[in-house]
Formats: sequence, C-alpha cells, structure tokens
Amino acid sequence: MKFRSLKKRGAALPLAIFLGILLVSLSAVILTTVNNEIKINKASQERIIAKNLAEGAVEHGLYEYNTMLIKDKEVKSFKGSSSIKQIGSYSYSYKAPVKGEEKTGVFIGEGSTRRGSKYKIIASLEIESGKIIQWKEEK
Repeated sequence: MKFRSLKKRGAALPLAIFLGILLVSLSAVILTTVNNEIKINKASQERIIAKNLAEGAVEHGLYEYNTMLIKDKEVKSFKGSSSIKQIGSYSYSYKAPVKGEEKTGVFIGEGSTRRGSKYKIIASLEIESGKIIQWKEEK
C-alpha cells in the first residue's frame, strides 16, 4: 500500500474549479471588450455615412446652382432633398445674397442615416469668382 502526501491530497478539484472560474471570467472580459469595439465601430461608420451624405447634398446643391446659372444667369434661393435606399437621406438649400449687400451665397447640406446619425455642412460661395470661401461642418 502506497502512502500519499497529505499536502497533495484533494488539490486537483479546487485547482480545476479555480482555473474554470478564471477562464470564464477572462472569456467574459474579452467578449465585453469585443462587443464594445463593435458598437464603437458601427457608430463611427454611421457618422462617416452621415458626413458623406451631407457632402453629397452640398455637391447636389452646387450642381443645381450651376444648372440654374447657365439657364437663368441669376440664381434665387432654392432647396431640395433626396434619399438613398437603405442608407439615408440628404437635403440641400441655397440662400442667395441680398442684392446690393453681400456677394456670397450660402449652401447648407444635411445628411442623416436611417439609424439617426446626422451631419450638417454650411458652405459659403463667392458669387463673382464661383469659389467656396468658407466650409463649416457640424455634427
């Protein structure tokens, strides 16, 4: 008959339980971290999409402005909107300068995603040169 050491007797079960708890805890921490990273990534993508929609709105407004300028030689204030299926929508507007006062018109482009993220761009256009002289972005 072999004699077992009293110090090693029954040590396997508590050690296995301790390692199991440690492994489950570590897995929970990793799962939570990955889940948070996914949420942050989705929110970042939504902001980027909203910004791109707002930039597209300003570009659409500039296109409309140039089209009206070719036809009418003078452009008055206008606005419009559009949407892209399963992505979001955008709206644009142009405020013509008051005659005799300012020589800049203002374009406003707003983009919003289907999940509710919004972005706004305000661009000022110098009428005589046709250059954008100010570009302001708002979340």
